[in-house]
Amino acid sequence: MSSLYVIWQDPQPQSRMWIPVAKLEHKDNLFILSYTKGANHKNFSGLPRMQSKDKTYFSEDIFPFLSNRILSSRRPEYHSMLEWTDMNNDDFDLFRFLGVTSGSKKTDNFRVILAPERNGSDIYSFNFFVSGHRYMEPVQDESLMLTPGEKIDYEFERTNSHDSLAVALFHGERKIGYFPKYLNEDIGVLTDILNSERKPLPKIKTIKFNADAPEQYKILCEFKSVWPESFKPFSSQDYQPIVPS
Repeated sequence: MSSLYVIWQDPQPQSRMWIPVAKLEHKDNLFILSYTKGANHKNFSGLPRMQSKDKTYFSEDIFPFLSNRILSSRRPEYHSMLEWTDMNNDDFDLFRFLGVTSGSKKTDNFRVILAPERNGSDIYSFNFFVSGHRYMEPVQDESLMLTPGEKIDYEFERTNSHDSLAVALFHGERKIGYFPKYLNEDIGVLTDILNSERKPLPKIKTIKFNADAPEQYKILCEFKSVWPESFKPFSSQDYQPIVPS
């Protein structure tokens, strides 16, 4: 079973926080959407055509709210997007595609994140695009510098005035951007657990640099870590279902 979380950004200037509001699962050939406790936020009014937060929604097809975030195969940039995300038609996975691209649209303040599955493995890993790269100082021949397999260092910016959970990413001495901010809390918790258990810390490496892509799809990376028994991704109250399964 695969699952995604829909996260929403509070538009209020004093907040701008990302909050999980719904969970999407694919089980027994059905798409199942249910609201999480984050949806009880006073400024969140619900997803289009699914306003009742105490209901579970079922569909044989993916819900329009999410299907509109998947680039049509008829669009000329479709094959470029597959290449940027390191996929092809043969291994295309709908949930993985949405998770890597975050299902972002310029017209709203929603994103989608993939929930990693343990499946008996002791490895926690996922792919992501570096955020905020457009605001970093440009360098020449960047595509030659960021080759596949390059080590990416990271640093927690506890004094960041915009986000005390921010995780900055570095290639050598040069800052290249940030970890997606809606995953920061989990990465901080995971790192604290690994430190306390004296286990190896997570590693990040480049998968590819997409020189011809828009800035948000320039640098694709892999996050990989030991998965401690005590670590449960997305376990805060906002991720818990309003209606128990």
